[in-house]
Amino acid sequence: MDPHFYLTHERLLESYEIEGQFEEARQVGILNYPEFGKMKPRPDKNGYWRGVLEVARQKTETRGETYIDRILHAIAWAQLGEHEKSISWLEKSAENEDDLLPSWIHSPILDPLHGDPRYNALVRKLNLAP
Repeated sequence: MDPHFYLTHERLLESYEIEGQFEEARQVGILNYPEFGKMKPRPDKNGYWRGVLEVARQKTETRGETYIDRILHAIAWAQLGEHEKSISWLEKSAENEDDLLPSWIHSPILDPLHGDPRYNALVRKLNLAP
């Protein structure tokens, strides 16, 4: 097993985020995104998700907007209760045909969006409705 395998770290990060274990998430996040190291240690929920937004902003600033920047924005805004902003980023991801969007769209990390008409429309548009 490759200890540097990106996807393993990504799923572990997601698991810690879902569980609300933000320091653990921050530590694992550093493995894939060194910018996570600039976050305040032992963040609370709000601090963590604001830090994720800053990581996404920094990444976009240094290399241009990518799939991961769009999904980081969508997830962070969903967790901060900003559904309109979150869905806008998910729609932008769909417009860019981000191939990993289907693996994220039903993640428990986006549960706050379930039931929102725009979220449901996007899921149907992607042919991912249950």
